[in-house]
Amino acid sequence: MEKLEMIERLAKEIWNECYSDILSKEQIDYMLNKFLTVDAMKKYPNMHYVLIDEGFYAYEINSDHLFLSKLYLKKEFRGKKIAKRIINSLLEYKLPIILTVNKNNQAYYAYLKMGFKVIDSVISDIGNGYVMDDYIMKLDVINEKAYAKINLNLHVLGKRNDGYHELESLMLPIDLYDEIILISSQNLEYETSIENDIIIKAYNLMKEYFKIDEGVKIILNKKIPIGAGLAGGSACASAVIRGLNKLWKINASLDELARISLMIGSDTGFCMYNKPAIIKGRGDIIEFVTYEENRYLFLLNPKFMVSTKEIFDNYQNEKAENDLEPVTMRLYPQLKSIKEEFKKYNLDLKMSGSGPTLFAFSSNLALLNELKKIYTDYLIVITKMKS
Repeated sequence: MEKLEMIERLAKEIWNECYSDILSKEQIDYMLNKFLTVDAMKKYPNMHYVLIDEGFYAYEINSDHLFLSKLYLKKEFRGKKIAKRIINSLLEYKLPIILTVNKNNQAYYAYLKMGFKVIDSVISDIGNGYVMDDYIMKLDVINEKAYAKINLNLHVLGKRNDGYHELESLMLPIDLYDEIILISSQNLEYETSIENDIIIKAYNLMKEYFKIDEGVKIILNKKIPIGAGLAGGSACASAVIRGLNKLWKINASLDELARISLMIGSDTGFCMYNKPAIIKGRGDIIEFVTYEENRYLFLLNPKFMVSTKEIFDNYQNEKAENDLEPVTMRLYPQLKSIKEEFKKYNLDLKMSGSGPTLFAFSSNLALLNELKKIYTDYLIVITKMKS
C-alpha cells in the first residue's frame, strides 16, 4: 500500500506538470480518481504502474498478454519516438501487448508502423466535459522453443532419385533449445544471424503457401551450436513455421505444417513435433516411439562446424551405430582423440548426426560438472532428454 501511495503521489505531480495549463485542478483531481474506472480500463482491472522514459504508465500482466496504457508524459518528451522505446522495453515480458491510444494522437500511427492492430474502440465520458475517444490496439507476440535433437543411431540405406539419402534413425529431442520470438509487423524484420537463411526460407514458405500479406519481426536467441549435428537450423525453421501459424491465425494442423516444412529441410518434420521417433526416408516418414531416459545428457562440441554435405559426399558405405561417424572421424581425427580421452571417465561418447557434437548419458552429475570445469576448450552442455 505504501508503494501504491507513493506512485499515486508521483503520478499527480507528473500529471500537474503536464496538464496544469490545460485542465483545472478539479478536472485533474477528478481524472486521477476516475481514470482506472473508464470503459477501456474496466476490461483490464488488475493494473500495475511503472515509470519508463519519463512517462507514467499503467500495465497489467496475466498469462496471455500485457496491457499498457500511457497515462502521463512530460511535454519535453512528447513526439520523440518514446512510444517505440517503451514498447521495446516491455517486450522483455515476451507477451502480447495491448494498449489504449487516443484516436487523434500521432502515437496511433507510430503503433500501426510497429505492428499494432486495432481490436476495439471506446468512448469514455469521465466527467467535467472531458471525453476519452480511444482505440484499443494489440501487438501480438509469439514465443517458440526450437529444441535440438540427438541421433541414438543413424543408418544410410542408399541414395534416392531426388538426390537425398534414404535414412533411418532413432532421434530424441533434448532440453537444449534456441528461442524464437515473433512479433507482428508490417514488414519482415530480423536480427543478423548465421541461421537467418533457413529462418527466412521458413518465413517465405509460410507467406507464399498460405498467401499471407503480413510481415513479422523475428528475434532469435541462439543457444544450440551451429553446424553441430543437433539440427539447430531445422529446429529454428520448424519453430518459425509453428509460430507464424499462430501469429497469422492460419490454424493449420501440426501434420500439415510438418509436411510443408520438408520443402526446406529433412529434419524439420521431426523438429515440428519434438517427440522421440524413428525417422525414415528423407525425414518424411515419422514413427513416434516411447523412449524413457532419466540420466543426464553430456554434450561436447569441439567448437568447430562440420558440413553435412561434406560428410555425405565422402560417405563410403561404412556401417556403424551411426553410419556417418566413421566418415567424420576420418575427416576430423581430433574427434577420435576426444572419444579416446573420455573413455577414462567411463563415458562412451557417440556422435550425433553428421557431427561434430559428441554425447553420452550418465547418472554421475558431479563427474559431468567436473569435466565441464576441466575441459574449457570445448563447449560442454549438461542437460536431459526433453520431457
